[in-house]
This record gives sequence, structure tokens and C-alpha cells, in this order.
Amino acid sequence: MNIEALDYALVTAGVGMGIVFFALITLSLMMLLIRSVFADRAASPQSAGDSAGNSAADVTSEPGPNSLDAGGVPRWALAGAVAYLLAEESQMTPYASPWRRRNDEA
Repeated sequence: MNIEALDYALVTAGVGMGIVFFALITLSLMMLLIRSVFADRAASPQSAGDSAGNSAADVTSEPGPNSLDAGGVPRWALAGAVAYLLAEESQMTPYASPWRRRNDEA
């Protein structure tokens, strides 16, 4: 192998990996910044309740779409997942028409 070609391949690979690592580090720092900005809002007492001023315990204790199941998942999320799976299953029902014998193959 030509030494210039090997040098070019190594430099190209190094620059490519450098760009990827730089992008990943930049995205990681951006996520840390976003997390620190929005962590203050999530910890504020006003965001713990709904817009009517109810506390989070009052909102989650109601038997409605905002109540939580045993795993801490809102019931509206479970209902949406079930509806999606049922719709997907109704569209993808198996049928046996490709396996039917044709009249001319007998």
C-alpha cells in the first residue's frame, strides 16, 4: 500500500472521528444546560399543581385520565398505547388468500 494513501486514510478517519466527538460533546453540554434551566421550573411549587391551584396529590387522587397507575404511568398514556396497538392489530390481520389453491393448478 502506498504510504501517502495510508496517511490520507488515517488523517481522514481522525478528522471524521474528531468531528463526531465534538458534536457529541456539544450536544451533551447543551442537554446539561437545558436540564439545569428546566430543573428550576420543575421544582417550583406552582408547577406541582394544576392551573386551578390544586396540589399534585389532589390531581392524581382523582379517578380520571390524569390519575396514575401502580407504576406511576398516567392513565391517558396507557389508553393511548392500547388504542394504538388495537388499531395496528386491526390493520395487520393475517389472511390466507395467498395460500388458496388456484383452479388451473389442479
